[in-house]
Amino acid sequence: MYMVKTKHWTRNTNMSEPEHGGAPQAEEGRVPPYISFKTLLTLMKELEEHGMPNRIDRSVLGRFSGSSGSQLMVALRWLGLVDADMKPQPALNSLVEAFETPEWPAALGSLLKDRYRFAIALDLSKATPSEFSDAFRKFGAKEAVAAKCKRFFLQAAQASDIEVNQRLLQRAKPQRSPRQRPARAGSQSGESPGPPNSPESRNPPIVEPSHYDLLIEILDPAEMSEEEQQAVWTLIRYLKAREDD
Repeated sequence: MYMVKTKHWTRNTNMSEPEHGGAPQAEEGRVPPYISFKTLLTLMKELEEHGMPNRIDRSVLGRFSGSSGSQLMVALRWLGLVDADMKPQPALNSLVEAFETPEWPAALGSLLKDRYRFAIALDLSKATPSEFSDAFRKFGAKEAVAAKCKRFFLQAAQASDIEVNQRLLQRAKPQRSPRQRPARAGSQSGESPGPPNSPESRNPPIVEPSHYDLLIEILDPAEMSEEEQQAVWTLIRYLKAREDD
């Protein structure tokens, strides 16, 4: 038996198959899905509208970007929705059939309870953020990837019948970079901004955001692929360098 390592997960080439068929159980060596949960919902809608193909390959995932499509394929394998050859499994058919019906929360919850047993065992109605993070830490993913793994699970859990406490949900929200507040009118010239009820205070001057501020605002690691994030950061560094000149 030997191990083949890739960027975010490790594949055991001697992985045992389940006794009764279907996809193998999730392994500790593989990193859980770190795509946006909306990406999975988009795929569910696609399969619902166009039917289930013989396999989920890149020709089926044409609407997803390169990195998003690759991450989605890894996620489908980890979730047991496809086998090693990307052929749909019964669990995927069940999810698609339940999508956008009253059965969806229970169907999604059943999948999560099976594949995320390590997290479900914590009793998520009472688990602390540190306990939750420890459960995902065993996969050895980098901090940024681990944060996406937890966010995917919590967003999926919210859409299912699994109870999750607010401490975990609050910590899962992506934090945007703080933006510098515009200076008050007159502050640069040393003038007093005036009393609280003055016309100036009731109607402060409109400050147009810079291109740099707009880029910071739209940067969202939870929704963007790695390629998209890198493109935004390249523009941010370029504009920042011009401001410093």
